Amino acid sequence: MESSFKNLISIQSLVSEVKKEILCSGDYDNMVHIFVSHCSAYDMAWMAKIPHQENGNSPKIENCLNWIVKGQKEGRFYGETEQDGNLLSIDALPATLACFVALKTWNASQNHNSIEKVPSKYPIDGDLVKLCIVDHLQGLGLAEHFGEDIQKILAQVYSNQRDYNNPERTETDIVRKLFKDALSFRLMRMQGYSVTPGSFCWFLHEPEIMAYIEQNSERFTSAMYNVYRATDLPFPREAEMEEARIFARKLLENISTTYGNPNLFCSKGLQNMIKYELNVPWTARLNHLYHRKWIEESITGPLCFGMPSFYGLSGPMNKKLLQIAVENYEFRQMIYRRELEELKGWSKKLRLSEMGFGREKTVYSYFVTAASSCFPLNSIMRSVAAKAAIIVTVADDFYDMEGSLTQLEALTDAIRRWDSRGLEGHGKTIFDALDDFVNETVACFCGPQERTKVVTKLRYLWIETFESWMVERRWSLTGYKPSMEEYLLTGMISIAAHTIALPTTDFLTENTTNKSPDSKLEYHGITKLLMSISRLANDTQSYEKEKLDGKLNYVLLHSYKNPSTSVADSVAYVRGIIQDMRKEFVEHVYMDGDVNESFRHIHLSIMKVFQMFFESANLFDSETALVDEIQRALYVPIVHKPKPEPLLRPSVPLTSANNVKNVKKKKNKDVTEILARFRPVTRPSGNIGFIRPLFVKNSTSYVGRERMNVNAPMQFNLCFI
Repeated sequence: MESSFKNLISIQSLVSEVKKEILCSGDYDNMVHIFVSHCSAYDMAWMAKIPHQENGNSPKIENCLNWIVKGQKEGRFYGETEQDGNLLSIDALPATLACFVALKTWNASQNHNSIEKVPSKYPIDGDLVKLCIVDHLQGLGLAEHFGEDIQKILAQVYSNQRDYNNPERTETDIVRKLFKDALSFRLMRMQGYSVTPGSFCWFLHEPEIMAYIEQNSERFTSAMYNVYRATDLPFPREAEMEEARIFARKLLENISTTYGNPNLFCSKGLQNMIKYELNVPWTARLNHLYHRKWIEESITGPLCFGMPSFYGLSGPMNKKLLQIAVENYEFRQMIYRRELEELKGWSKKLRLSEMGFGREKTVYSYFVTAASSCFPLNSIMRSVAAKAAIIVTVADDFYDMEGSLTQLEALTDAIRRWDSRGLEGHGKTIFDALDDFVNETVACFCGPQERTKVVTKLRYLWIETFESWMVERRWSLTGYKPSMEEYLLTGMISIAAHTIALPTTDFLTENTTNKSPDSKLEYHGITKLLMSISRLANDTQSYEKEKLDGKLNYVLLHSYKNPSTSVADSVAYVRGIIQDMRKEFVEHVYMDGDVNESFRHIHLSIMKVFQMFFESANLFDSETALVDEIQRALYVPIVHKPKPEPLLRPSVPLTSANNVKNVKKKKNKDVTEILARFRPVTRPSGNIGFIRPLFVKNSTSYVGRERMNVNAPMQFNLCFI
C-alpha cells in the first residue's frame, strides 16, 4: 500500500509539472510551441535556406538555422527513428541531406546562439496541434489527469471553428484539412458537442477529390486513419458515415497490405495503429489495452501526423508525457493485481469458485471490469461490477446445466421472498453470496436514510433476473417456442448486462417512488439498448451450442420463422439489428442529457465488454482465448525503449584525393562536422552510395539494405569543412 501511495504521488507530481509548463503563459496557445519542438527537419532546412531580403549573406529566419546547428540527433542525423531506435524513419535521409545543404549554404558553425522557438511567422495551425495533443493525451490514458484541460482546449477549438469561414480549398491543403476535420469531429462528438458528419465527409461529394485521394493514397494515410476513427461514432440517420467508413477502410487495407514498404507519409508506429484499428473494432475495444498499445507505439517512435510537413509531437514535453503514461499504466497494474487477489479471496470465502460445475470466471470477470473501466481509480465500482458478474455466471450456469426443476423453483421462490429458509446445497450458496453482495453494495453507496429504497431496488433487479432464468429453463424443458419479440423481452433481462451495470451507477439512489417487489423497475433508454445489444451479440455466437443443448436463441428463432433462409442469413439479420441499435446507443452515450456522464459511460464500458466477448467468437466460454490480454493488462510491464548506441564516424573518407590537401589546410579552422547515419561505399561509377546499417536481424522487410541505397555525386561530401 505504501508503494502504491508513493507511485501515485510521483505521477501526480509529474502531472502538476506538465500542467505548470503548459499554462505558464496563462492560456493554451503556449503549449503549441512546447509540444511542437519542430515542424520537420526537412521543412526547417529549406526555411533556413531563404536569404534575408536586405542582406543576402545571412538567412531570413535565423532561428531555423540555429535549430539545425543544435538539433542534430545523437547518431549524427536529422529526423526521427522507428522501432528500437536503431531504425531511422524513411524521411531521415532527405531531412539529413537538406540540413547539410542549409549548413553549407551559410557556412554555419556551432557558435550560433542557442536554439529558440520557431518564429511565429511560420504558419503553425495552432488548433490542429491542440487537437493532436488532446488525442495523444487520451491515447496515452491520461485523460483522467487532464480532464479539465481537455475540456477547455476543445471548447476553445470549437469556438474558433464555429467563427471561422472556411476559404476555398487548394489541392495542397486537402490532406491537412481532411485530417483536421475528421479528428475534430471525433473529439468533439465524444465530448458531447453538436457536430455533423458533413464537417469531414465533404470529400464524398467531390468526385475529383475522391479520385485524387485514391491516386495518392499513401499521402492520405493519416487523414484516412482519422476518417475511419471518426466513423466509429455514427448516430442514426447518418448514412454519410457508413460511406466514408467503407472508403477509408478500403484505402487503409490497401496500405496495410504493403506493410513494411517505405512510406514517407506514415511512421511505423502509425502503421501499427492502423492495423490495430482495422482488426479491433472500437465497440469491442477495452480502454486499458488500447492505452498500452498507444504507449508502446509512441515509445518506439512518434506517431507522426501524416506527412513530413505536419507537426510531430516530440521533444522533452512529449517524453515527460510518455514517462507519466508508463508510470500510470504500471501503477494501475499494481492496483489491479491487488484487487484481483482480494476478489479471489471473496469468491473463495463464499464458495463461488468451488461450485464444481459450470464456468469459473473470477479472473475473466475482474479483467474485463478493470480493462474497460472509464474510471480507473474507482476501486469500489470495479469491485461491485466484478462481484455481480461472478454471481451472474455461477447462477446462470446453475439454471442452465446443474439445478433440477425442483431446486430451481425453490431458489427462484427464495429470491422472490428474499428468504433462504428451505434452501440447501448450491442454491443456498448462491443465495448467501447474493445477499452478502446486496448488503455490501448498499453499505458502499448510501446512508441509513436511503437504505430501504436502495435495498428494494437492488433486490428487485436480481429478482427480475432470476425469474427470467426460470422462464427460459421452463421453455427448454417444455419445448415451448416463443415469438421473437417474447424471447427478446425475456432474453434482454436474462443476459444480465443491466444487473452488472446499474449497481455501479446512481440508478439505485435516484429519486423515484419506492418500488415493491411486485412492481417493475423503469429503465432508461440507454439501459434498454444495452440489454438488447448484449443479448443479441451473445446469440450471434452461441446459437450452435444452444441448438445442441435444446435451448432457444434469437438467431435460431429467426431461422425457424424463415425456413428458406440459411443460418448465415439469420446471423447477418441479427447483426444488422445490432448495428442499428448501436447507433442509437452511441447517440445516448454522448448526447443524452437525461442521465449523467458517469451513468452513460459505465453503460458504454459494459457494452464494449459484451461486444469484445462475442464480436468474432465466444471468447467468454474459452479457457485460453484471453490469457495473453490478461497478462498484458495486469502483469506484463511496458518495455521501455532502449537507448541506441551512437554510431561511429564512417571509416571511409568522404573526400576525393584531390581535396585532401585542401582539407589539411583547413584543419585548424572552425568547422561544423555533420556525420550521416549511413555507411558510405564507393561505387564503380565513381559515385558514393549510402547504405544504412542492418537494423533487423534476418529481416524479411522490404525496407532494408537494397531499398535504402542512395546515390550522391562525388563532390558532395557529408563532412563540410
